Amino acid sequence: MGNERIKLLLPALEAEVVGEALELYLRARPAPLDHRYEYRYRAAAGVLAALHFLWLAKVGRTDQYLYAAILTVLLGIRVADWARRALKRRAAAVSLAKSGA
Repeated sequence: MGNERIKLLLPALEAEVVGEALELYLRARPAPLDHRYEYRYRAAAGVLAALHFLWLAKVGRTDQYLYAAILTVLLGIRVADWARRALKRRAAAVSLAKSGA
C-alpha cells in the first residue's frame, strides 16, 4: 500500500521539481548578447577551431586546409563588407560636416 501512495505522488513531485528548476533557470539566465558581439565571438571561436584542427591533424590529411580556406573566405567577405560600410559612413559624415560648415 505504501508503494501505491508514492506512485500517486510522483507526477506531482516531478511537476514541482521541473517547475522549480525552470524558475531557477529563468532567474539565473544571463542577458542576451548584442548580435554584433556574438558574431565576433563566433568568428574568434572559428579561427581558434581551425588553428586547433591544423595543429592536431595527422600527416597526409588535407581536410584541415579546406576548412581553414573556407573560413578565411567567409571571414574575408565579412571584413570586406565591414570596411565598405565603414568607408560609406565616413564619407557620409564628411559630406555632412562640409555641408553644415
